[in-house]
Amino acid sequence: MTAMSDCADSIRNLTRSILPGRALPESVFVETWSRFLFFDCEFVFKLSFVSAAQMALAAEGSVCVTVASLEADPQELFSIMRDTSAESYRPVLNGPKPGWGWLDRFDLGRFACAPDTGSWCIYCQRNEGVGILAIRPEEIGHHGEFISRLKAASLEEQLGPNGGLVNPKFQILEDWLAQLRRNYREP
Repeated sequence: MTAMSDCADSIRNLTRSILPGRALPESVFVETWSRFLFFDCEFVFKLSFVSAAQMALAAEGSVCVTVASLEADPQELFSIMRDTSAESYRPVLNGPKPGWGWLDRFDLGRFACAPDTGSWCIYCQRNEGVGILAIRPEEIGHHGEFISRLKAASLEEQLGPNGGLVNPKFQILEDWLAQLRRNYREP
């Protein structure tokens, strides 16, 4: 396989994993996922996310992770491979000039990413500050460092006193949170 076909697989896995038009607190993932780890989604919009994604690529032997804005039409994508520099992510986030990057145009939008292997998928909803890593239970052992870099944990751990999910700049309402708990219960 070539890197381009691997990235095509990554895009295909991303679109097969996320239910179109859905947003939190609804279930945004197709039913094949059974383990969900939550994190502050702002990490996906930092240059250091590139090296974290590359760590996941190396751990699972995959070639490509694709990050997509779910708000853009047509969908806007950024592919991360083992040799992708973090600096190459900056113009996607910030744009070639003010007002043109993802962080300006989709400030509170929805984003997702997945690798070509399809072993995990991330969904981010910036207006709530919530990121979710959907991962197959048998893959968790391969991705300990990646999970650690994301600071991902169960929903209850993230909402606890030492959790990092509730971003002070966002207010998560109790009824919204109750719906989120119902939709992302651990099996």
